[in-house]
This record gives sequence, C-alpha cells and structure tokens, in this order.
Amino acid sequence: MQSVSDVIDGINAASEAAGAGISVSLNRSGNGLTLTDDSGGAGDIIIGDVTGATATNLGLAGTFSDDEVESGNLQYRYLTEGTSLSNLGFVPGQFTITDSTGSTGNVNLQQGEQTVSDVLRDINGLGLEINARINDTGDGIILEDTNAGVQSVAIKVEEAGSGTAASLGLLGEASAPGEDLDGSFEKTIDYTSDSMTDATLLSALKGGNGIDYDDTNPDFKITTSSGSEYDIDLTVGITTVGQLRTAIETATGNDVTVTINDAGTGLNITDNTAGAGKLSFDALNNSEALGDLNFKDDDDGDGRAEAKNLVSITTLSDLADLINESNAGVNAAIINDGSAGAPFRLILSAENPGSAGAFVFDDGGAGFKGTTFSEAQDAVVFFGSTDPAKAQVITSTSNTLEGVIPGATINLLSTSNQPVQVTVSQDDGAAVSAAQSFVNGFNTLMTTIDTYDTYNSDTQERGLLLGDSALVTLKNRLFSSIVSRSSDLSGSFSSLSEVGIKVGAGSTLQFDAAKFQEALSNDREAVENLFTFKETEVNEDGETVTTARGVGIAIDELLERLTDSDNGIIESRVSAIDRQLELNQDRIDTINEALEAKRARLEAQFAAMESALADLQQQSSALASFQPVTFSGGSSSQ
Repeated sequence: MQSVSDVIDGINAASEAAGAGISVSLNRSGNGLTLTDDSGGAGDIIIGDVTGATATNLGLAGTFSDDEVESGNLQYRYLTEGTSLSNLGFVPGQFTITDSTGSTGNVNLQQGEQTVSDVLRDINGLGLEINARINDTGDGIILEDTNAGVQSVAIKVEEAGSGTAASLGLLGEASAPGEDLDGSFEKTIDYTSDSMTDATLLSALKGGNGIDYDDTNPDFKITTSSGSEYDIDLTVGITTVGQLRTAIETATGNDVTVTINDAGTGLNITDNTAGAGKLSFDALNNSEALGDLNFKDDDDGDGRAEAKNLVSITTLSDLADLINESNAGVNAAIINDGSAGAPFRLILSAENPGSAGAFVFDDGGAGFKGTTFSEAQDAVVFFGSTDPAKAQVITSTSNTLEGVIPGATINLLSTSNQPVQVTVSQDDGAAVSAAQSFVNGFNTLMTTIDTYDTYNSDTQERGLLLGDSALVTLKNRLFSSIVSRSSDLSGSFSSLSEVGIKVGAGSTLQFDAAKFQEALSNDREAVENLFTFKETEVNEDGETVTTARGVGIAIDELLERLTDSDNGIIESRVSAIDRQLELNQDRIDTINEALEAKRARLEAQFAAMESALADLQQQSSALASFQPVTFSGGSSSQ
C-alpha cells in the first residue's frame, strides 16, 4: 500500500469480505482515520497487530467501547525541537513579538542558534504572555496566548530588518485577541480535480469544507408532492456521495431518488410520487447539512430539484496557479511530455536549494501517483585531506562554497571520487574591468544629463531641462565626489586620480589602465580600501552608522541620497514637476469649463435667433398668401 486511500480501501474490502460491519474513512479534519462499527453488537471494538506494527502506527490499536475509533492526527511531523535551522531555510536576524497585552519583545537570532529548540528558548525567555512550542501537527512553531487577563490586541510578529520571522513561518498576526499564532509550514490547497462520483467523500465537497451534520439527531426532512414526510439522518457511517444517495432513497422507500448530474458537480433529486404538493426540504435540529448540500425546493412543480455546485472542477493549470499562490515555497508548472491521450504533467520544484528546500507533498488521496525526480540534499565536500575520516566536512545548500578560502568563491560543477586541487590566484584583470565599467557608467550618465541640459545656438533648440537646478546640483556633487580625497584612509592612495581615474577633456572621466594595474601591483590592499573601506558603529538609538569610508563608499552614499525615493533631489524635482503639471491641468480644466459654458451660451443664443428667424419667415409666408381684393365698376338706369 502506497497511500492513505489504499489503507482505507484495504480495510473496507477486508471487512466486507468477512462481514465484519466495520468501515474506515478519513476523519472530518482530513488528517487521520475514523473507524466505525456498524455491526450493532454490544461488545467492545478490539484492534491489534497480527504482524508488524501497522495498527499501532495508524493510531488504531487498542480496545474501545464506543462505536467509533479515531486515529488522531497522522500527519507527517515536519520538524521537532532538534530540527536544524539550516534545514528550514533559516535567515539569521531579528523580529518583534507583541503579546495580547500590547507588550513587545525583540527576538535576536544572530547568536549562533542551531536548532528549533534554541529558537523556542529565546522566545520563551522574553517574559511575554506567550508560550512557544512545536504545534500539534509538527509542522511549525505555535505562539500560545497565556494571558489570563484582558486580551487587548492579537499576538503579532513583525520583521526587524530581516526575513527571520518569515523563514520560521511566524510572520503575521493571530486571527483575534486571545487566539494563538500558528506558524504552520503546511499549506492546504482546496480543490476538486475530478467530477463527483459515488466514491467522492462528503468531506471533500464544498471546496474541502465538507458537510456539517448533527451528531445524534436527524438532519433534514423531505416532503414529497404526495405529502409524505421523511427524516434523513446522516450520522451512521455516511461518508461518501454514494452512501448519501442510498440513505435518502432507503429512508424514503424510493419515493425520492438521487442521481449525480451530467456535469459531475451536483445532485439531481426526483420526486416519484404524485400529488398536489411540491417536493421540499426543511432543516431539523439546527443541522447545517441541508444548507451545505444546497438542496433547493421544487419551485417549478415538475417533481425535480437540484443540489448545485457541490464540486468545483479544477483544471491542472488551475491547480498549478493555486499552488503558486499559496506561498508554500514550491513552484508548480505544467509540462507536455508528448505522450498520446493525457500528455500534461504537474511538476513541483522547491524555491530554496539543498535540504532547506525539502517539502512533503500529500495529495489527500487524490491519486496523483507522484514520482520524486530529485531528492533535496546539500552539497558535501571533504576539505583538507583525501581521507574522509581526517578531512573537514563542509556542506552547502547550493553548489557554491564561500568563505572556505578567504576571498574566493568555489563553484562545484560535478561529483568526484578523486581529490580535486584548487589553485587560487589574484585576478587583476577583473579589477581593471570593474574600474573601466565604473568609468564608462559615469560617462554614460553625464552624456544623458547633457542631452537634456543643452542649447543649440544654430537651431536655437533648447534641451528639455536646460538650466534645471536639480541637474546642475547633481552634476556638481558627482564631480566633487570623483575628485575628492578620503582622509579616513591610511594607505598609499586616498583619491581616484592616484590610481588612474581622473576628469579629462569635455568633463568626462578618463581611465589609465596601466596606472591602475601598477597601483594594484604596488599596494593592492590600498586600492581595495579606496573603493570598499568602511567602518560602522551602533549609536545610542540602536542605528548602525558609518564613521569612516573610502572614496567608493562615499560615492555609493551620495548616489543613495540623490536617488532616495523620499528626500532625494531627483524625487523632489519630479514631485515639483508633477505638482506643476497638476496645476496646469487644473487651469486647463477651468478654461475648458469656461469654454464649455460659453459654447452652451452661444449655442442657446443662436438657437433662439434661429427660432426667431423661423417665426419671422413663417409670418412673411403668411402675409404673402393674402390675395388682393378687386372691385369692378358698373352703371344702372332708372
């Protein structure tokens, strides 16, 4: 047997063959087994190992008087107090804990802690109203609230300039004051990949939330169109969809039948009786089962009802997205292996290298049939002797060794059964290339600045930022840092010009590679200090400040100040331009509103004028329609 599903199927098959009336299923939490005795006998359940220790290991061995036996939590214990921190991808540093009284404590894990036990000791030594221990599932550290008084805030863990809390799974906040903060490393993905069948567990429905039923009383009532009423009780060994269907059909004497819909996502309920009423459902004893099952009344009167969306079918691509969004330290991807029929495969890989990236994949009985391609392991090197018993064993989570030889990085390309000799020599060429790159980068920056701060007298074309004060300040400070001399250096060189980097024609830097090479040969340490020397101390506020620096560090600090996202001169100038643009836009909007109002006024006036002209034209036409009256003269005689 390879999975929990195999164990369940094996026990149930053996029980059915023997007529024992015993059934086993996943417990309601999905982390263990529930064994149920449906035989109806009055004796105890006795479970024991015949060979080996399978029943004991499953937590089922013993004598039990109840009809149900719980195995307890069978999940793999990911860590213990003796677990090495290096196996967890631990990041040394500090973090802050706030307990439910609002008191805070700083946990400093930079003092050589080696195991989880050391972390628990340091946390519990803070004197806060919390207790740190391994959680019940063995997959993380839990911070328990021990405050017996008023819990004013929720337990909170915040970083203090590092990723230490996150690497321990503790970064975050408890759900409410008085609740514990569980730093579980386990991530549960709720999904349904296949259509629902009779074998589908009720606990897997509704995205893994399952069906919540009453433990001792009927859960809901079905009323048929003929007026017959039937109570449905889900307490006795009903763990699968097939058992649910059978329970309803048996309880109603097949007056009601239940089938799985064509999509495999819900149930169809059919009323086989005839009458003036309608098929309906009512919850009993405050059970939530009816609501969880989504059974809806037959409002149409056609004798049919539905229970929709009990299962949401998830594609393999959807599942990969869910895994990647879970931040479980695992990357999921889909590949096509080119095989016929079903060529797509889900590939899981650890984000962290070496043993720190080890993870356990439990498919929850879904039958993924996973195969391990590569075990998580550290690189191991025997240093100093060809005899492993005498050599110093060095391990690394990556194929790179740093610090074994001061100033050297060793890349491990492959395994070897024979000794490998490493020869270390100074690479002056890399230093010369780095210096040349610095000069090139500086000149590129100045060329870019000049592109915007320029004036063409022939075309009278101005640069976009001609005369901009921020650009002027930027250039002045950069050139000042280049030609400056460090008084904190005691070696042979204290300025860049002394090693071949100086300002030349056209306000560009010039690099004398031969002079730089000569400086390296004469006093390499002095050249290195020129670029990298830095001394720091912690002030009374607990802040680390620089007290001495070489020219290279001074340039770095200047660049940080110039590009600071809050107070740097570039950000300040950008903000000022943004404000000016906003003001201009406000003026444009105001002018547009005035123009729109004037346009509306003119349109109204022209409309009135056009109407008056139309009236005048109508009156003119009416006048023109009058015919002249003529009188004919005559005479009469008497």
